[in-house]
Amino acid sequence: MALGASLGPVLGCRSRAELLSQLSPCSIRVDNLRVEWRIAPLGIDTRKPRFTWTLGASDDSLRSLEQRAWRVIVASSEAAIRAGRGDVWDSGERKSPEMTAVPDQDLPLTPQAQFYCAAMVWDQHGRTCGWSAPALFTTGLFEQRQWRARWIAAEPDRPLLAGPPPANNTSPPVEPRPLPLLRRDFHVTKPVRCAIVCVSGLGQYELRLNGRHAGRGVLNPGWTNYRRTVLYNTFDVTSNVKRGANTIGVMLGNGLYNVERYPRRYAKFTGTFGQPKLILQLKLAFSDGSEQLIVSDAAWRVRPGPIVLSSAYGGEDFDARLEPLGWDKPGGADPGEDWAQVLEVQGPGGTLRAQNVPPIVAARILAPVSVTHPRPGTHVYDLGQNFSGWPSISVSGPAGRKVKLLPGELLDSDGLVTQRSANAAPDRENSFSYTLRGGGEEHWHPRFSYCGFRYIQVEDAAPPGQAAPGEPLVLSLEGQFLHADLSETGSFDCSDTLLVRLHELIRQALLSNTFSVLTDCPHREKLGWLEQTHLNADTVFYNEDAVTLYEKMLGDLRDSQLADGLVPGMAPEYLAFLNSDGSSSAFRDSPEWGAAVVLSPWAAYRYTGDRRILEDSYTAMTRYADYLAGKAQGDLLDYGLGDWYDIGPRPPGESQLTSRTLTATASYYQALAALAEIALVLDREADASHYRKRAASVREAFNAKLLNPATNQ
Repeated sequence: MALGASLGPVLGCRSRAELLSQLSPCSIRVDNLRVEWRIAPLGIDTRKPRFTWTLGASDDSLRSLEQRAWRVIVASSEAAIRAGRGDVWDSGERKSPEMTAVPDQDLPLTPQAQFYCAAMVWDQHGRTCGWSAPALFTTGLFEQRQWRARWIAAEPDRPLLAGPPPANNTSPPVEPRPLPLLRRDFHVTKPVRCAIVCVSGLGQYELRLNGRHAGRGVLNPGWTNYRRTVLYNTFDVTSNVKRGANTIGVMLGNGLYNVERYPRRYAKFTGTFGQPKLILQLKLAFSDGSEQLIVSDAAWRVRPGPIVLSSAYGGEDFDARLEPLGWDKPGGADPGEDWAQVLEVQGPGGTLRAQNVPPIVAARILAPVSVTHPRPGTHVYDLGQNFSGWPSISVSGPAGRKVKLLPGELLDSDGLVTQRSANAAPDRENSFSYTLRGGGEEHWHPRFSYCGFRYIQVEDAAPPGQAAPGEPLVLSLEGQFLHADLSETGSFDCSDTLLVRLHELIRQALLSNTFSVLTDCPHREKLGWLEQTHLNADTVFYNEDAVTLYEKMLGDLRDSQLADGLVPGMAPEYLAFLNSDGSSSAFRDSPEWGAAVVLSPWAAYRYTGDRRILEDSYTAMTRYADYLAGKAQGDLLDYGLGDWYDIGPRPPGESQLTSRTLTATASYYQALAALAEIALVLDREADASHYRKRAASVREAFNAKLLNPATNQ
């Protein structure tokens, strides 16, 4: 009698593979079950989430095994998952070697709620280790209409320009204004089962609930073209909410959303999407099944806060005397005349989308390796290496005394910090300052401004034993290394210590530029120049799990594409490099940079195998290919930055040794050849044939113009 026939009546309608697995040794198992490429993610805003996993084995036999089938279930409770029951989705057994599952239909997911999933796989012999451990994911808000919250701010919006400011912006300095504090009290009368908050504060924010920070990230939300996309964060704040009185407190910062020029402070550019503002929606799910929403609206209160200057480029100044004690706790702030009613305002125009990039965190703490005293009253702390981040200090001293911190990568001949490498100077510096409240030890670090540095020059305060009478004491100083919390995917080691050190230098440079975009540098510009997203893709993916970062950057790239198909050299495009007649200059329109719209999704796909990455950007790719065709003369391109900043007989800048025709046309060919491959992956065979022919034509023109057949050069 067949095995299935003998056991079927007893065990019910289960697949033959499942029955075999119960009588066979445990084989392969599911490890690292992820949703939308993240483990236990917060803020899933698609009803067709991708489930991915890796394979493990109970012994060392994994190399001899193959995945032949998979099954994924999604449930509204952990108990259902542990019972093997998917009350939200059950894929059933799917015969496939791919370690990816995508629902065929939208799942019935509710907003701001928790769900669980699990997966099992079978090997080529029909054996399985059974279900994986339950994995948790939390939804955000799927549609704009689900936002009951309103944007709120301290004052009315000002009229704004429609596009990015020109690169030669010479706006006059303005006096900084204190950034706002916002708060909202609410009362809870019954046990809370789950509390999920979705929030975006522009340009950046810090959220507290009953005095405790929500989440572990800083510099939220990620930078975008705020007229097209605004990212929001989702946090599980169940442990923060208590029965009785509760208070939400929010600090707002400027970030790259609002860049102004302040007296004696450095700014790469100036431009604004509006004043700082907030949108927040807290969903309380109670144990009795009822729910309550706490939203940003006219019931909130606002007052000027202790951050009296904040600039993404010029630094940050904090006056602790201006921070009301307990303002973010119940009963800790007088809601009287010091707190005004907020205004409901319009958002910057972009669609609210969940932030899928891992948070920016203080990943390492760097202690000083030495302290020098190059002149009286000036003390220079050497943190041992260059990195992106901010200083953190503990100080004590009289109220009103100010401690100034000047960061820099280098020292001058006198041993003082110089900011020449950041294009800053004493009359346009990047600095931090803290004004003491007085009364004991005080701890502080900036909240909305970071930079690249190794040294910190301290003025108007001194280490113990070096201070003059009445001078503030620096009890401790350290550096917090900030970057996106991407998991490490690869490492390098060998017997040659020089190669190991070189790799570590490369990795540290990568981390110092890994934020919500891949920045060009963490000190001078902090901009998302696009060439590195494809030229540096191997370095990124071999070292870091960067798929979510790339998906976010590809969204920035699509948002920045112009109506005629032009892809600017940076995304988000915070400043436009224009000629005097208003046309795009080479810094805005260069094929080596714009080709990222094709080559970066192609790179991300090659490391992930995720077709959705290609599908999302395919239209943008074809529009840019058509744009380049319109610029070509005889299938050749001769414009753009070329081999920018090469080293030659003259000072570096425009290419001296390589023609623009070579690099621009080579980039054009590379984009067309990749498009042909991409079209094949997406089952667009006619498109693949079209782009292969176009690529061949460009290759022939390139060789006819540039190749010397006698030397093969």
